[in-house]
Amino acid sequence: MERIRSIPHHDYLTDLPNRVGAHDCLDEALTRARRRFSKVAVLSLDLDRFHLINETLGFLFGDLLLQSISERLKGILSEGDSVARVGDDEFVMILAHITEAEEAVKTAQKVREELSGPHRLKDHQIMTVDFRITASIGIALSSLNGDEAETLLKNANSAMMWAKREGGDCYHFYTAEMNAAILERLTLESGLRDALQRNELFLEYQPQLDLMTGKIVCVEALARWNYPGIGVIPPSRFIPLAEEMGLIGLLGQRVLETACVQNKKWQWAGLPPIRVAINLSAYQLQQKSLVETVKRVLKETGVNPADLEFEITETIMMQNIEATIATLFELKEMGIRIAMDDFGTGYSSLTYLRRFPIDVLKMDRSFLVDTSGKQDSMAIIIGMIDLARRLKLRVVAEGVETETQLDSLRLHGCDAIQGFLFSSPLPADDVTKLLRGISGDSRKCRK
Repeated sequence: MERIRSIPHHDYLTDLPNRVGAHDCLDEALTRARRRFSKVAVLSLDLDRFHLINETLGFLFGDLLLQSISERLKGILSEGDSVARVGDDEFVMILAHITEAEEAVKTAQKVREELSGPHRLKDHQIMTVDFRITASIGIALSSLNGDEAETLLKNANSAMMWAKREGGDCYHFYTAEMNAAILERLTLESGLRDALQRNELFLEYQPQLDLMTGKIVCVEALARWNYPGIGVIPPSRFIPLAEEMGLIGLLGQRVLETACVQNKKWQWAGLPPIRVAINLSAYQLQQKSLVETVKRVLKETGVNPADLEFEITETIMMQNIEATIATLFELKEMGIRIAMDDFGTGYSSLTYLRRFPIDVLKMDRSFLVDTSGKQDSMAIIIGMIDLARRLKLRVVAEGVETETQLDSLRLHGCDAIQGFLFSSPLPADDVTKLLRGISGDSRKCRK
């Protein structure tokens, strides 16, 4: 015990072994397990959203919570087991002699119960806070997931990362497939950071067709990433990754700059003026610098604000409502159009449609699935179009793929369509060719 309590092996805050001490404890447990023909389980714990404690209550309360958690974890241990603090909000539990995996599961469940109970934290008797916290837990078993301390710690950590990806407050056993997925994620994280620094991401543009005039009135800018040696990474994978890594602001700025430069190139080429629609993330919308960034980019590129459109989902709009409304009104006053994307799939109240400065409703593609012969599906579509018309909004149908869908939308007064029936997302050069086949001023296509 004195060796563990020495500085190289000891965490001063919680009075637990640190990472070095955990490694030594696990080595000893594995040696004993081999002699007894038993197994060792390693539980890797990461506290969910612990950073919010430090950010809102301060580091003192964060330290008090860590001390409370360490005491509860020690209370769970059986004789011969150990627990260590191996990071700011990371712990490792070593179950020294188990016979089956179910014992590790029971311990993980006990951990969840103990941590979720209120922690009463007192700030020098001045302030008292009851706080609840959850954890992501990864489990690795000796023999099955490795026989060396370093391997077991690494595999338990991989399983913990998987649990965190699932949203936290859960546990996962380690699997080889899981490790491969974690490795792939780490590779993508490193590659995405480099790609942004080197401007390796590019845009494709999906046209919108005005159903009254048959002309292209807008193109939606879509980020693409061709990772050297791996291939094209779909946005559904790298956009959420950029959000988690805190890179979505930089990514969004690059998309805005690239799309505006390209739109100006189309104008210089004498092509019909069109709008470029750009998706805004929740992070961008909450940044106070967004409006100034947009003003700067428009000034540098010479793009008319009327030729820019921002698409925002219902879910994003409902985050920090008052601040969102204020920001959108600033953008609207500049002459930029605002579109509500994926309309009908979020949870916003229809009363908010009157408060948000919206110009366009983009009807989600899910409402177009199997519309043929389904009266309920068509009733929803007709209702959305009628709602948009009464609110004097333009309505665009996304994901149009069949002539039947097109005919129904045209019949019921939909303004424009976007989807594979007319065009898939295209490189800028292909959009140029498409626009060269269109004569006249596409602004006539607007309502």
